Amino acid sequence: MADFLSYGMTDDYILKILGSHFKQMRINSGYSQQDLATTSGLTRKTISSIENGNSTSTGNIVALLRGLKRMDVLSVLNTPVPVSPIAAAKAGMNPQRVRSHKTKDNKKQSEW
Repeated sequence: MADFLSYGMTDDYILKILGSHFKQMRINSGYSQQDLATTSGLTRKTISSIENGNSTSTGNIVALLRGLKRMDVLSVLNTPVPVSPIAAAKAGMNPQRVRSHKTKDNKKQSEW
């Protein structure tokens, strides 16, 4: 996605781009809006709204991708999320502290 999106674009413009990509994915899959509505559990009106670049919930996006059998699109979001020290303590984990030490030239260096 980063290839066609940039930080300088407005949210509305990005939604329009994403909507056109969702529409193209639907067409490439051979679905009409009504077919996709049936397989995704969304209404045809909701699908039309998404394709026109209107704001929608993440739940609707997930349903749309599931209906298109394109959940693979979400794999770009599958990155490890670090556990916060507070969440680790609540879960009974013993988090390791990051300590710094001085190198030979008296510069601090972090240990991982």
